Amino acid sequence: MWGNQSNLTKLDDPEKSKVVGNWDFIPLPPTKDGESVAITGGFAFSASPYSKHPEETLKVLEVIASKPVQKGFALAWGPVQYYKGLYQDKEVIEHNDNIEKLEPVLDVVKNRPPSKNYAELSGVIQEGIHGVITGTVSAEEAMKNINQRAKNLD
Repeated sequence: MWGNQSNLTKLDDPEKSKVVGNWDFIPLPPTKDGESVAITGGFAFSASPYSKHPEETLKVLEVIASKPVQKGFALAWGPVQYYKGLYQDKEVIEHNDNIEKLEPVLDVVKNRPPSKNYAELSGVIQEGIHGVITGTVSAEEAMKNINQRAKNLD
């Protein structure tokens, strides 16, 4: 029906991947209090506030978010979809060899921060993280910079 196009499967295909058997999904490292989180990605649909047909647009989004359509996405593109129940669906499991790798992440996943300028916010966060990793700025200074720059975006 949908075929197996899972990106997870491609990671373990020796003809397409150099990381076969050497990858995983993990939550972000825990805080000092032991809390660990994962953040949802950018695969999303939305309605423009300027749509000339807002009611019809919302109906389309309801169809896209429906369980049957989300299952189709899980079969065609991999298991990172809206309905957690799909991760236990027999057909989805058959089409996604490494689906069990997502469970530790799903238990602690949170939505990314809401922002009308998320692309810019993401860049600011990435720059801050890069600075800490490369040692050009302390974690405390990076957080101050990220917070200040993020406030200026909205």
